[in-house]
Amino acid sequence: MTWTWTAPAGRALSGTLGIAALLAGARIAGPRNKVLWTAALAPDTALLLGASAAPTWRQLPRYAIGPYNALHSPAVPAALLTAAALTRHRSLLVAGLAWFGHLGWDRAWGYGPRDADGFVAGRERAGEGGFRADRAGTARPGLAAPGPRRP
Repeated sequence: MTWTWTAPAGRALSGTLGIAALLAGARIAGPRNKVLWTAALAPDTALLLGASAAPTWRQLPRYAIGPYNALHSPAVPAALLTAAALTRHRSLLVAGLAWFGHLGWDRAWGYGPRDADGFVAGRERAGEGGFRADRAGTARPGLAAPGPRRP
């Protein structure tokens, strides 16, 4: 079995690792540490960049996709943790753990990188009317049924 954040087991693993990383950072620096919470929230600054121009709450505008994907890449906490190991700087360690915790939490809730249209990559999109049918043509659970057709 291959790990993927789009599968339930991968989402559970992502959430567990994310919470463990955030708790480890809080244990090292304290639960009210500014570096911890700044790094835990920093990846979502890209959402603020595109929030006012987003076509829907599910889709980012094109200019915000690159920053969002860059800030939500595992390379960022990996670089922070590598720098912490090389320099033995506690703040870098805390920032790396908090950033990793944010990514794990996002993946646990099904949020990953965005595709070229600004939607979460790997997720099925709702149709134009908010309806998505499976192969048999029946409505999928949790999604809105289609309303009456307009002329």
